[in-house]
Amino acid sequence: MKHRHSILLSLPVGFMILVGFQQFHDSRDFSTGTFQGCAQAGDGGDAYLNELKNRDKPGPTVLTANIADLVSTHPAQAMAMGKKQRAHWTPQAMAQVVPAEQKFDTVEGYMLKAQDEDPENCNCDGQIGRDTHTWLGPLPTSTRATASLVAEVSPRMKGAHANWNQAGFQPLISQHVKLRVTGWIMWDQEHGSEVGHSRGTLWEIHPIHAIQYQDAQGQWHPF
Repeated sequence: MKHRHSILLSLPVGFMILVGFQQFHDSRDFSTGTFQGCAQAGDGGDAYLNELKNRDKPGPTVLTANIADLVSTHPAQAMAMGKKQRAHWTPQAMAQVVPAEQKFDTVEGYMLKAQDEDPENCNCDGQIGRDTHTWLGPLPTSTRATASLVAEVSPRMKGAHANWNQAGFQPLISQHVKLRVTGWIMWDQEHGSEVGHSRGTLWEIHPIHAIQYQDAQGQWHPF
């Protein structure tokens, strides 16, 4: 059963500090670990963030989120951290993102664009392949700069989904197919300068674990 939830929880900061440290450990419970020679923490950059990006096991409960809600949620303390690695964040900033990053969510919307990315630290600089970035909007006419949520396909997920790439997603984009995309919620502090230009928020679904499309009769099917 899917459950609707609020993106942020009201919990004491001291408790959230503890949860923040625990999350770093718990992210490993949702990863296969080293994949084709690449560790879950990648080979550089922010190891904490890389471990979140490489959670290639699904969460225990699928929740339902809303793209517009995610785009309109602005955790001020987290935004103030800029591109700092998580090890240098304040407890208050961690408290604003940790609850959401423990959520395994489904959003409904339309794919606006897909792009195979350059090598990244989380994938050991391309050793295991490259992410595919997608931009999701609540409507097929959504503006990427202000209303889109980035959702990313990890190379760890591509073995079972050969069409989860830039070319494979083009029919979904050109035909304005309604989608359900499921994966881990994550705050990617590395892209702050892109908000308002190529994305609507630093919240992401990363990595994507499932994609469904809706047919003309309103039925849902795996993509």
